[in-house]
Amino acid sequence: MATWLALSEVGVETWYRILESRAEQSQLWTVQWPDGATGYQDLPMTAFARRLLRYDDALNASWTDDGLRWQVVLLHWKPGRAASRLATGHTPDVCLTAAGRKPSATSEAKRFEVNGLSMPFRRYDIEQEEVPLHVFYCLWNENDSQRFSKSTSMTYANRFLPVIHGERNTGQRSIEIAVWGPLDTSEADQALKRELPKIIKVNRATGQ
Repeated sequence: MATWLALSEVGVETWYRILESRAEQSQLWTVQWPDGATGYQDLPMTAFARRLLRYDDALNASWTDDGLRWQVVLLHWKPGRAASRLATGHTPDVCLTAAGRKPSATSEAKRFEVNGLSMPFRRYDIEQEEVPLHVFYCLWNENDSQRFSKSTSMTYANRFLPVIHGERNTGQRSIEIAVWGPLDTSEADQALKRELPKIIKVNRATGQ
Protein backbone atom coordinates (compact mmCIF):
# COMPACT_ATOMS: atom_id res chain seq x y z
CA MET A 1 0.00 0.00 0.00
CA ALA A 2 2.82 2.40 0.90
CA THR A 3 4.56 1.65 -2.41
CA TRP A 4 1.32 2.25 -4.34
CA LEU A 5 0.73 5.57 -2.60
CA ALA A 6 4.31 6.66 -3.28
CA LEU A 7 4.07 5.74 -6.96
CA SER A 8 0.72 7.53 -7.27
CA GLU A 9 2.15 10.69 -5.72
CA VAL A 10 5.19 10.62 -8.01
CA GLY A 11 3.00 9.91 -11.05
CA VAL A 12 0.64 12.80 -10.32
CA GLU A 13 3.49 15.24 -9.69
CA THR A 14 5.27 14.14 -12.90
CA TRP A 15 2.04 14.54 -14.92
CA TYR A 16 1.47 18.09 -13.77
CA ARG A 17 5.12 19.16 -14.07
CA ILE A 18 5.38 17.94 -17.68
CA LEU A 19 2.19 19.67 -18.82
CA GLU A 20 2.84 22.83 -16.81
CA SER A 21 6.26 23.19 -18.44
CA ARG A 22 4.55 23.24 -21.86
CA ALA A 23 1.80 25.68 -20.89
CA GLU A 24 1.66 29.06 -22.58
CA GLN A 25 2.66 31.82 -20.20
CA SER A 26 0.04 34.50 -19.82
CA GLN A 27 0.67 38.23 -19.70
CA LEU A 28 -0.54 39.76 -16.48
CA TRP A 29 -2.40 43.01 -16.23
CA THR A 30 -3.62 45.33 -13.54
CA VAL A 31 -6.11 48.19 -13.38
CA GLN A 32 -4.89 51.79 -13.30
CA TRP A 33 -7.62 53.38 -11.23
CA PRO A 34 -8.42 56.88 -12.57
CA ASP A 35 -8.63 58.44 -9.13
CA GLY A 36 -8.43 61.91 -10.69
CA ALA A 37 -11.47 61.34 -12.90
CA THR A 38 -14.74 63.20 -12.38
CA GLY A 39 -16.79 61.72 -9.55
CA TYR A 40 -14.23 59.01 -8.76
CA GLN A 41 -15.04 57.03 -5.63
CA ASP A 42 -14.00 53.73 -4.09
CA LEU A 43 -16.95 51.47 -3.34
CA PRO A 44 -17.15 48.79 -0.64
CA MET A 45 -17.86 45.15 -1.46
CA THR A 46 -20.91 43.72 0.26
CA ALA A 47 -20.65 41.02 2.90
CA PHE A 48 -22.84 38.81 0.67
CA ALA A 49 -20.35 39.11 -2.22
CA ARG A 50 -17.44 38.21 0.06
CA ARG A 51 -19.21 35.10 1.34
CA LEU A 52 -20.37 34.03 -2.11
CA LEU A 53 -17.18 34.59 -4.11
CA ARG A 54 -14.51 33.94 -1.47
CA TYR A 55 -11.94 36.00 -3.36
CA ASP A 56 -8.56 36.95 -1.90
CA ASP A 57 -8.53 40.56 -3.08
CA ALA A 58 -11.16 42.89 -4.49
CA LEU A 59 -11.33 46.48 -5.72
CA ASN A 60 -14.47 48.36 -6.70
CA ALA A 61 -14.70 51.94 -7.99
CA SER A 62 -16.86 54.24 -10.12
CA TRP A 63 -16.29 57.48 -12.07
CA THR A 64 -17.52 59.51 -15.04
CA ASP A 65 -15.70 59.86 -18.37
CA ASP A 66 -16.87 61.28 -21.72
CA GLY A 67 -20.33 61.76 -20.27
CA LEU A 68 -20.66 58.08 -19.34
CA ARG A 69 -20.79 56.58 -15.88
CA TRP A 70 -18.38 53.69 -15.27
CA GLN A 71 -18.01 51.11 -12.51
CA VAL A 72 -15.26 48.49 -12.38
CA VAL A 73 -15.02 45.49 -10.05
CA LEU A 74 -11.70 43.64 -9.99
CA LEU A 75 -11.52 40.28 -8.18
CA HIS A 76 -8.45 38.12 -7.59
CA TRP A 77 -8.16 34.51 -6.44
CA LYS A 78 -4.61 33.55 -5.48
CA PRO A 79 -3.23 30.19 -6.67
CA GLY A 80 -4.79 27.38 -4.67
CA ARG A 81 -6.81 24.21 -4.98
CA ALA A 82 -10.14 26.02 -5.20
CA ALA A 83 -9.12 29.16 -7.10
CA SER A 84 -10.19 28.17 -10.60
CA ARG A 85 -13.45 26.58 -9.41
CA LEU A 86 -14.44 29.63 -7.37
CA ALA A 87 -13.69 31.99 -10.26
CA THR A 88 -15.26 29.99 -13.09
CA GLY A 89 -18.37 29.22 -11.06
CA HIS A 90 -19.33 32.91 -11.04
CA THR A 91 -20.80 35.11 -13.78
CA PRO A 92 -22.40 38.58 -13.73
CA ASP A 93 -25.77 36.83 -13.92
CA VAL A 94 -25.33 36.00 -10.24
CA CYS A 95 -24.57 39.47 -8.92
CA LEU A 96 -26.95 41.22 -11.34
CA THR A 97 -29.83 38.98 -10.33
CA ALA A 98 -28.98 39.46 -6.65
CA ALA A 99 -29.08 43.23 -7.23
CA GLY A 100 -32.55 42.96 -8.78
CA ARG A 101 -31.41 43.43 -12.38
CA LYS A 102 -32.17 41.09 -15.25
CA PRO A 103 -29.86 40.68 -18.28
CA SER A 104 -31.99 40.91 -21.42
CA ALA A 105 -29.24 39.62 -23.71
CA THR A 106 -25.76 38.14 -23.46
CA SER A 107 -23.19 38.31 -26.25
CA GLU A 108 -20.59 35.78 -27.26
CA ALA A 109 -17.08 36.50 -26.03
CA LYS A 110 -15.43 39.24 -28.08
CA ARG A 111 -11.75 40.12 -27.92
CA PHE A 112 -10.65 43.71 -27.36
CA GLU A 113 -7.06 44.75 -28.07
CA VAL A 114 -5.64 46.83 -25.25
CA ASN A 115 -2.01 47.90 -24.93
CA GLY A 116 -0.78 44.89 -26.91
CA LEU A 117 -2.98 42.40 -25.10
CA SER A 118 -6.09 40.62 -26.38
CA MET A 119 -8.76 40.39 -23.67
CA PRO A 120 -12.01 38.39 -24.11
CA PHE A 121 -15.14 40.15 -22.83
CA ARG A 122 -18.72 38.97 -22.76
CA ARG A 123 -21.37 41.73 -22.77
CA TYR A 124 -24.56 41.64 -20.69
CA ASP A 125 -27.32 44.09 -21.68
CA ILE A 126 -29.61 45.07 -18.81
CA GLU A 127 -33.29 45.83 -19.26
CA GLN A 128 -35.64 47.92 -17.12
CA GLU A 129 -33.08 50.66 -16.47
CA GLU A 130 -33.78 54.40 -16.65
CA VAL A 131 -30.35 54.83 -18.26
CA PRO A 132 -29.16 52.05 -20.63
CA LEU A 133 -26.73 49.74 -18.80
CA HIS A 134 -24.21 47.33 -20.31
CA VAL A 135 -21.90 45.07 -18.30
CA PHE A 136 -18.68 43.60 -19.72
CA TYR A 137 -17.02 40.61 -18.06
CA CYS A 138 -13.59 39.04 -18.54
CA LEU A 139 -12.30 36.01 -16.64
CA TRP A 140 -8.52 35.57 -16.80
CA ASN A 141 -6.43 32.50 -16.01
CA GLU A 142 -3.03 33.68 -14.81
CA ASN A 143 -1.33 30.56 -16.20
CA ASP A 144 -3.01 30.33 -19.60
CA SER A 145 -5.34 33.10 -20.78
CA GLN A 146 -6.70 30.96 -23.64
CA ARG A 147 -8.38 28.50 -21.31
CA PHE A 148 -11.23 29.11 -18.84
CA SER A 149 -12.17 32.36 -20.55
CA LYS A 150 -15.77 31.65 -19.63
CA SER A 151 -17.52 30.47 -16.51
CA THR A 152 -18.38 26.82 -16.05
CA SER A 153 -20.67 24.85 -13.79
CA MET A 154 -19.28 22.71 -10.97
CA THR A 155 -19.80 19.30 -12.65
CA TYR A 156 -17.49 16.32 -12.33
CA ALA A 157 -16.65 16.63 -16.03
CA ASN A 158 -15.58 20.26 -15.64
CA ARG A 159 -13.54 19.37 -12.58
CA PHE A 160 -11.79 16.56 -14.47
CA LEU A 161 -10.83 18.70 -17.49
CA PRO A 162 -8.15 20.69 -15.60
CA VAL A 163 -6.55 17.36 -14.61
CA ILE A 164 -6.38 16.28 -18.26
CA HIS A 165 -4.84 19.64 -19.20
CA GLY A 166 -2.41 19.52 -16.28
CA GLU A 167 -3.78 22.61 -14.57
CA ARG A 168 -3.59 23.07 -10.83
CA ASN A 169 -3.41 25.85 -8.30
CA THR A 170 -3.60 28.55 -10.97
CA GLY A 171 -4.47 32.07 -9.95
CA GLN A 172 -7.57 33.66 -11.43
CA ARG A 173 -8.74 37.22 -11.82
CA SER A 174 -11.88 38.75 -13.22
CA ILE A 175 -12.84 42.25 -14.25
CA GLU A 176 -16.44 43.39 -14.52
CA ILE A 177 -17.03 46.75 -16.20
CA ALA A 178 -20.42 48.45 -16.12
CA VAL A 179 -21.19 51.47 -18.29
CA TRP A 180 -24.34 53.59 -18.14
CA GLY A 181 -25.31 55.73 -21.11
CA PRO A 182 -24.71 54.05 -24.51
CA LEU A 183 -28.03 53.57 -26.27
CA ASP A 184 -27.16 50.38 -28.16
CA THR A 185 -24.69 47.51 -28.08
CA SER A 186 -22.47 48.95 -30.82
CA GLU A 187 -22.05 52.20 -28.90
CA ALA A 188 -21.31 50.20 -25.73
CA ASP A 189 -18.58 48.19 -27.49
CA GLN A 190 -16.99 51.36 -28.84
CA ALA A 191 -17.12 53.01 -25.41
CA LEU A 192 -15.33 50.03 -23.85
CA LYS A 193 -12.74 50.06 -26.63
CA ARG A 194 -11.94 53.71 -25.80
CA GLU A 195 -11.90 53.23 -22.02
CA LEU A 196 -9.83 50.05 -21.72
CA PRO A 197 -6.44 51.59 -22.67
CA LYS A 198 -7.00 54.20 -19.97
CA ILE A 199 -7.48 51.69 -17.16
CA ILE A 200 -5.60 48.50 -18.13
CA LYS A 201 -1.87 48.31 -17.46
CA VAL A 202 -0.12 45.31 -19.05
CA ASN A 203 2.82 43.82 -17.20
CA ARG A 204 5.50 41.52 -18.59
CA ALA A 205 4.63 37.88 -19.21
CA THR A 206 4.97 35.53 -16.29
CA GLY A 207 8.17 33.55 -16.15
CA GLN A 208 10.19 36.30 -17.88
